[in-house]
Amino acid sequence: MKLLRILTCTLVVSLAAARQGWRPFAVPELAAQSSQYVFVLHESARASEIAAAVRGAGGTVVSSMDEIGVVLASGLSNGAAARIAAGRAQVATDIFAQWTPSIRPAIRTLPIAAAAPGTASINKPELAVAYQLGLQWNMQLTDTDDAWLQQRTGIPSVRVAILDTGLDAYHIDQFGLIDVASSRAFVPSLAGPPDWEDDHTHGAYVGGIVTSNNFGVAGVAPNVTLVAVKVLDATGSGTLGAIIAGIYYAASTGVDVINMSIGAHIEKSGNTAVVLAAFNRAVNFAHARGVFVVAAAGNDAIDLQHDRNGLQIPCETGVLSCVSATGSLDLPAAYTNYGTESINNAAPGGDFTQGRGLPLGGVLSLCSSHSVIPELAPCKVDSTGFGEAYLFAEGTSAAAPHVAGLGAFLDSQFGGALNGSQILTAIQQNADDLGKPGADPFYGKGRMNTCRTLPGCVPVPNP
Repeated sequence: MKLLRILTCTLVVSLAAARQGWRPFAVPELAAQSSQYVFVLHESARASEIAAAVRGAGGTVVSSMDEIGVVLASGLSNGAAARIAAGRAQVATDIFAQWTPSIRPAIRTLPIAAAAPGTASINKPELAVAYQLGLQWNMQLTDTDDAWLQQRTGIPSVRVAILDTGLDAYHIDQFGLIDVASSRAFVPSLAGPPDWEDDHTHGAYVGGIVTSNNFGVAGVAPNVTLVAVKVLDATGSGTLGAIIAGIYYAASTGVDVINMSIGAHIEKSGNTAVVLAAFNRAVNFAHARGVFVVAAAGNDAIDLQHDRNGLQIPCETGVLSCVSATGSLDLPAAYTNYGTESINNAAPGGDFTQGRGLPLGGVLSLCSSHSVIPELAPCKVDSTGFGEAYLFAEGTSAAAPHVAGLGAFLDSQFGGALNGSQILTAIQQNADDLGKPGADPFYGKGRMNTCRTLPGCVPVPNP
């Protein structure tokens, strides 16, 4: 492929912004009932029986997950759903929520004049061509750059599923890294094809932190493969049922890591208990398949350990690593949720208030070239047909894919043979123990350190 000129308009936005007077994961308006039903089957029941009964009642089977005994259905009345479930399952209306913060441009846009990208080609990452690497304090702080310089790399057979608003098949830093055949949309894109194209920008941003083509920015794990599992619409909204189906699908298709930079804060109730039981079945199914499941802690500055009747999902619902956010000074981000029993690890999420200020206090990653959000019009494809725009942003949405990327990086050193528990143990044992010694409500068991986690990699002391 010919070399591309990259003259990027880098936008400064916030993926957290709780301090600006709006709460991206607020309750109750963001967690509500949907018209979809979730059936959680008793041990003796079969998904095929429930599916047949749904069709017989004039409903539609949205998803039938035989191996975990969960069926999603629509087009039913409450009475019909109850009759179908009688003696065979529990049933409840699905949970609909805003799972990603709203994208709002913050402060200004920042044009960055880029040098030519050297001699690299698509799908052959070279550290030297990530021309904005100097702005990626997050890769330096976590000694990820030391791992690259010591010739550590990921492998394409290790795959990371991004459960989000999609990925960007047209971005210069994501094109060619996506397993197109395995990618799937549970919510169709408004900007495709493909039907999993990111019509928001959240998913492309998250995926770019895991891995990239190293033209504009460098991802944590060079050469690993992304799988788009689009479970959210162009507003970042969707049902918990779609996320359950996405986890089940990703684990069934054999991914090694699942990243969920998504979250909703809900009130515990009888209705949510049924749907959460289905979610836990999906996560346990992934665990049994050896998948490393990572989630964002959320951006409401909540002490999750003392939240009474509140619950942050998916962070507090059985994922292997719930990740809090730190800023460029290695302090906890002002917006991050926390709690000793909830947080497993910390990772850079950015904080525009810490030290270096806008835009360098944010984490730099991709902006989707097919976003339908009007404010992100500068992210659109250019005359080459590729998107070349990037975002500075803050949020636990940025923190989680650092840990997911590290999991894929580590697994690559073993040919993809590690299971999720082994990955988590290695990450925690080799993290930088910040805050009070041992488990900490803000850092968990430490802020991730990429180089130290990889066998034989020795971090280089900072000057």
